[in-house]
Amino acid sequence: MSYVVIKAAIKSQEFGTYLSITGNGTAVGTVTTTTTINASSTLYIELYSTGIYAIRASNAPGVYLRFDASPLEETKTPLASGGGTVNTAYYASGFPGAGNYESFHFQTLADGTTAIESVNFPQCYLRISSTDVNGQYYLPGVQPANYEVFSILLLN
Repeated sequence: MSYVVIKAAIKSQEFGTYLSITGNGTAVGTVTTTTTINASSTLYIELYSTGIYAIRASNAPGVYLRFDASPLEETKTPLASGGGTVNTAYYASGFPGAGNYESFHFQTLADGTTAIESVNFPQCYLRISSTDVNGQYYLPGVQPANYEVFSILLLN
């Protein structure tokens, strides 16, 4: 499977903070936010020939963003504070492939911003609040808004 790697920062439109992935170079990593573009908010976005995206820490090879939205998918109801678990997974040999918790679709919205949807859990989107990184369920036909909207900033 071929892919392209993009060095970028993912910025919350609602809060102006950046998605941050830290790792120790092996299996452990954390997902939070930061107010500046730094080593942990500089990410590698991998676009595969299948149209699937993966988000990898730049400072910890093999550490990928992981989104378990099973609680959201079970209820199929938007929750006031979001839900699911966003953390990391480690793959020594690189991206694990489509259909895993580390696979995403990037949806370009009408204003040019982006919503990040789980491949494994359709209608479930990455969410950044003022205090947490988790997910949100959207009913079919409803466009993600507010906490689930991002700018993708390309970096050198």
